[in-house]
Amino acid sequence: MALAADNEGHATTSNTDARWAANNTKSRTTFGSTSEHQLALVAKALIADYYGRGPTYSYFDGCSDGGREALIEAQRYPHDFNGILAGAPANIQSQLVGEVGSWNIRVNTGRAGREILTSEKLPALHAVVVRACGQGRGYVLDPRTCNFSPSSIECHGRVTNSCLTVAQVRVVTSLYSGPTDPTGQSLYPGGEPYGSELGWSAWFVKPSGDRDWPKDTLTYQFAINFLHYLAYQTDPPSSYSLSQFPFTLSGYQKLTAVSGLYDATNPDLSSFAADGGRLIIYQGWADQAIPPFGTVAYYKAVVDTAGGYQASQTYSRLYMIPAQYHCLAGGDPAIAGANLLTPLIGWVQHGTPPGTLSFNLASTKTSRDGATGGGSMTVAPLDPLTSPPSASNALNAHYDWVGSFGSNEPG
Repeated sequence: MALAADNEGHATTSNTDARWAANNTKSRTTFGSTSEHQLALVAKALIADYYGRGPTYSYFDGCSDGGREALIEAQRYPHDFNGILAGAPANIQSQLVGEVGSWNIRVNTGRAGREILTSEKLPALHAVVVRACGQGRGYVLDPRTCNFSPSSIECHGRVTNSCLTVAQVRVVTSLYSGPTDPTGQSLYPGGEPYGSELGWSAWFVKPSGDRDWPKDTLTYQFAINFLHYLAYQTDPPSSYSLSQFPFTLSGYQKLTAVSGLYDATNPDLSSFAADGGRLIIYQGWADQAIPPFGTVAYYKAVVDTAGGYQASQTYSRLYMIPAQYHCLAGGDPAIAGANLLTPLIGWVQHGTPPGTLSFNLASTKTSRDGATGGGSMTVAPLDPLTSPPSASNALNAHYDWVGSFGSNEPG
């Protein structure tokens, strides 16, 4: 194979820096929509020049923002790649980074700007969630089936790291629910999944002695930079803060006015399928960075648009991995690794559709709650039209949100 990668059209001092996009429509468009298409064209030209012929097959593999790029390719440039691997896609990007990020910081902000829920409480919270919903496995198989109530771990008497204060119960409840407006309408399809608690410390929760919170968290840095330099047609003043973001319908509409530049939410993949393209989407059910319910909701729209689950399976698969955090090697992963490119290649080049896949289990933090260290886990393709066994009205199963999935082209 010949491998190509790019910087999406800009150089930065850090992964969260977005100053390159300040009042720069060209850079925003390159980052949001065209960079991977341009990369495909250049890479194929270089391959043809060096080898004397172009590639026989072409594949795209990306996770997180790379997963968003993967879906941009399938939706907007369906002829670039024969096979696409989209991991934990940040495809509802404007709402995810600007809104979910702001929410996760705001609901945890107390007096004098100090955080309410601190990372010392996360191990006990996670252990209780696993005991309530792990069914003896040591991890949550599907968070949609979990009916855990944060109030069940509320402190009565002495406050320790094994319980939550009343204020912390409110924070955890809000994190699980995801952003809502004052009427309770969901502004994003879901919040933090049950079982993801140990990953929160890597993104938006810090130890109690941290005086730099929230500015030293990834969630804050992504959110504030996105809102300052990418989200709006006219950049807000430098004094703009996350506390000013309005969790209202009008705030949502303003945030999404230019989201066509970044979001990859078009469920119509008919051109990609007609060209023989094959798509595998995967994500962890314990993803602390991108709520997995948005991915399931998007894939449900893909299935509906294709004419049903069987029709969608001719060119696509969705694998939701229990206990897995962000991507296959991010944060505190429950999965040591999995080779998803090989089944994709087999599907494209040999016509062998992937079925149940095996994922390698590592010794992880979940093992302290009963999960075995090592071994493997099998995961079957998910049918988003079928409710999980013992499906609940869990706080984070918000598929009925104010947004929708449809044609979303750059404006």
